[in-house]
Parts: sequence; structure tokens; C-alpha cells
Amino acid sequence: MLALEHILRTGRCAGLSCSEFGLAGTARDGRVEIFESRGLFDPGDGFSEPARRMLELCNAAPAGRRLHVLEREFAAGFYNSHTDQDYVLYASFGRPLNEMEQGLLHILGGNIAVALNNLFLTEEIVATQREVVLTLGEVVETRSKETAQHVKRVAEYSYLLAVKSGLSEDKAQLLRMASPMHDVGKIGIPDSILFKPGKLTEEEFNIIKTHTVIGHSILKNSPRRIMRTAATIALQHHERWDGTGYPHGLAEDETHIFGRITALADVFDALACDRVYKKAWPLDEVLAYLREQRGRQFDPRLVDIFLANIDDMMAIRATYPD
Repeated sequence: MLALEHILRTGRCAGLSCSEFGLAGTARDGRVEIFESRGLFDPGDGFSEPARRMLELCNAAPAGRRLHVLEREFAAGFYNSHTDQDYVLYASFGRPLNEMEQGLLHILGGNIAVALNNLFLTEEIVATQREVVLTLGEVVETRSKETAQHVKRVAEYSYLLAVKSGLSEDKAQLLRMASPMHDVGKIGIPDSILFKPGKLTEEEFNIIKTHTVIGHSILKNSPRRIMRTAATIALQHHERWDGTGYPHGLAEDETHIFGRITALADVFDALACDRVYKKAWPLDEVLAYLREQRGRQFDPRLVDIFLANIDDMMAIRATYPD
């Protein structure tokens, strides 16, 4: 953790001490969970005494100013109101800090507080966006008589497939947050067609296919990264690897990787789970279909990765049952 590094570095202005160390953790109900340590402190000695000292100093500070800079110690507490959680930092130095070093640590403590407040706010905004996206996705699926768990499973399948295919953690998380909106355009499809129990006419199917364009139109003008990503997925998740999909007949990697991943995750879940119009297919039949559509409906590389990780996919399905 960079904050600990800077705190300890400040204490080294007059030379390295052989017994300095720093801890960072979360505090709740008088208990501390240490998640990071720095310096020459041996974890084998146990964190109990430093953790108690950290809590003692933070709790003794006046309300609104939970920062202590002492002759040989630094302690600070930062409250995240969005998660109702305290984050605490503690450092112990093997020699007395001079006046300049103590002043620098006061400034550093204030800067850390500002940085953490900005981080907490950013995390809250992203979490709120994800919750809104997931809720809207659930509403759309529920309206079309699909289970709300479908969008959660698709999000998790998509995330896992993205990670396994080599996408960065940032992109995989973005896909996880945006994919629940893949069918948002169905809110623009008439009930008489969306809920028709029998086979659709060609005209009705052409209307159903417009849900991709409708979803894209709903989401495309947002400046938010999650919404713009969701717009791309909504538009492209019915494209096919062989170019025979809709709405634009894109082939191979003309379709964004997010669209290709979501398409595979969506179809797998639709086949593997019960729907109002059908029973779940046996797993061996679902996997046979994926193999059959490898290089036709689906990106062949993604199918290979999906099949290689089928146990993890089934674990996701078990985690979010209908």
C-alpha cells in the first residue's frame, strides 16, 4: 500500500531504523483485520499488540480528527460512510521523529484522507451504477417472463470468460457490470409479441430483432463508461461469428469481444435453465450445441475456453439458482 510506504519513508529522513514497521487494516466492533504490512516487522510475532495500539490511538482522537503523530508512532483512522467501515493505518519507528518529520506526517495524513475520500466516492458511484444496471436488467428479464437470476449468471459467466480469454481485470469487471443490460431493448417490444406462446411469424420475429437497436438507442448517449459499454453489448449480442446474425450481419471480430462473450454466456444460460416455454436441456446436449456452433454462431476460441472451464461455469449456475 503506497500510503504505508510514504509514511515509513518519511520516518527514514534521518536514517533507516532496524525496528520500524507499518500496518493497514479495517476496524469494526473493536477488532482489526490486517490486510497489508510494510517494513521489518515479522508477521510471525503476531499483529495483536500493534493492532490494539492502532485502535487505542484512533479511538482516543477527537471526533473528526483521527490522526496521531507522536514521537515514535503514527496512527490515522478514515471512515467510509458508504460501507460503514473504518480504515486504519499505523506505523512505529525505532527512533524519535524530529519536528520536521512530524510535520511532514501531519501533512501526509491529511493528503491520505483526501485521497481516500475521493476513492470512496468513486467506488460508491461505480457500485451505484452497477446496482442500477443490474436492477434494470432484472426488471427487463422479469417483464419478458425470464428469471431475474439470468442476468446475474450471464454477468458472472461473462466475467469469468473474459478473464480466461486474457482480458485485463478492468475490462473484465466492466463487462461484468454492463452485460446485465443486454436485453434492455425488450421494453420496446409489444407484449402481444414478447409474450406470444406459439411460434412467431416472420414479421413478428423481425420486430423482436429490433430490441438490439432499441437497447442501443436507450443507452448510447450516456457519457458513462458502463452505459456506453452496455449499449455496444445490447446492439451486438445477437451477431454471429459467420456473419448471419443481426442487426448488422457482423462477422468474426467485427463484433466487439464484449458482444461475442455475452452472446455465448446468454445462449448457454438460456439452454441450460428452465424457461416458461421450455425445460432446461441436459448438460451434454447444451455442450454438444456449443461445439456444433463453434465457428458458426460463436467465436471458436471463446467456445474452447468456455468448455475448458465448464466446472467453474456450473459452479456459477449453482450459486445463482432460479
